[in-house]
Amino acid sequence: ERKVGTVSRGIRCPIFREGDDLGSQVVASVLEAAEAEGFELRDRDVICITESVAPYILKYVQYRKRKILFGTTGKVDDLVPLMAKHKAERYFIPLSDVHNPVFGQMLDSKNIKHSDAIMYRTVSNDFAEGEPFDYDMLIFFSPSGVQSLKKNFPNFEQGDIVIGTLGPTTAKAVRDAGLRLDIEAPSPQYPSISSAIDDHLRKVNG
Repeated sequence: ERKVGTVSRGIRCPIFREGDDLGSQVVASVLEAAEAEGFELRDRDVICITESVAPYILKYVQYRKRKILFGTTGKVDDLVPLMAKHKAERYFIPLSDVHNPVFGQMLDSKNIKHSDAIMYRTVSNDFAEGEPFDYDMLIFFSPSGVQSLKKNFPNFEQGDIVIGTLGPTTAKAVRDAGLRLDIEAPSPQYPSISSAIDDHLRKVNG
């Protein structure tokens, strides 16, 4: 009879410094911890992108005798080295209907078997009839935002309205829609959208 259910482990890692290879260090820390503490990485263990995801899984997903591993940066590329240590497994990747294919390409490059599924979709928040549209600046964080604009205002004319984007796919969506892109991030000059907006406002306001 099984006496132990879910086991969650937090892995103690070295202090990370700028320029460190986080992926390899995290993997090494997990393997060293497994050897030192005498636990095995087994089938159906769960790898989370950050520790905050683990409680969410515990709350909404039933699973048995599985451990939880997670990355430290919150970026999907931090997961690939962990997943590559278990190439014999097949991973299920839940996605939005609007998603970046880079993660799947990274898994394919490591010959990691995975199945993708669209589990949720992004819908636009429609404007109510007669609701004023009096904005000086529009910032889009995904292509779906651009689609929402065109859906709500099919005859939209940009005029003096400033448009900014975060991410290359969103920037492409703006240009494909025939709109003028005034602010684009990230870039070598503007690592964040907030810094790009601040610089634009400084230039406009003198």
